[in-house]
Amino acid sequence: MEDLFPIIQSIPECSSSQEDLYIWTLERNCSFSVRSFYKFLVDGGLRTPLYPSFWKVDCPSKVTLFCWLANDNKIPSMSNLAKIGCNFQKATNTCVLCYNNSETVDHLLIHCEFASRIWAFYVNNLHLLTAPISLDQVWITWIPSLEAHRRTFWDLLTRAIFWNIWLERNNRIFNLAFLSTTAILFKISHMLIDWCSAARDPTLHVSSDSIQSVKRSLDFLSARPTDLASNSI
Repeated sequence: MEDLFPIIQSIPECSSSQEDLYIWTLERNCSFSVRSFYKFLVDGGLRTPLYPSFWKVDCPSKVTLFCWLANDNKIPSMSNLAKIGCNFQKATNTCVLCYNNSETVDHLLIHCEFASRIWAFYVNNLHLLTAPISLDQVWITWIPSLEAHRRTFWDLLTRAIFWNIWLERNNRIFNLAFLSTTAILFKISHMLIDWCSAARDPTLHVSSDSIQSVKRSLDFLSARPTDLASNSI
């Protein structure tokens, strides 16, 4: 109660003689409309610029759902679990892919040394200027900034990268099994090619040049004498 008292005191006293106004925050003109109320009832009032195009990309629904939750910082990373007291690794919330930083969602999927090597491989081989800087900007600014014919391809590739990093993270935690960066690159590339092949209209949605670049990168990796069970590239 003592903590509430200063808050109550800080509320300004209403001395105006004007009548109260009803403001409908779901419309720009602040006036009620059946249309905005219906949308509120349908989606619970949640608004995001990702919807609905985010769900129209040709990849498995479980992957899209994971990426949607990751974008909203809702996946059970070590840091998120620690916030709600559910971190089973009570001594630490350290990332199991690099052991250098706390496992936030941004760190795990983008900034971790393990993730950075994966991003660098595709960015360099597919001639992109830069990888995304933060997860909340991936689908809002980073992908839209690409050339139109490359956007869906990189959208699919991003989802494949995120999903396989997450699978490897869980594999290390729950199975104590480790795959190398090279092995993960193989998994990502094959997954991407499968998704592109199964797309309803591959000629519209993906760049054939990018697909060929991925296949050439796989040939390059295949020629390298790498232990797929070690964490190296």
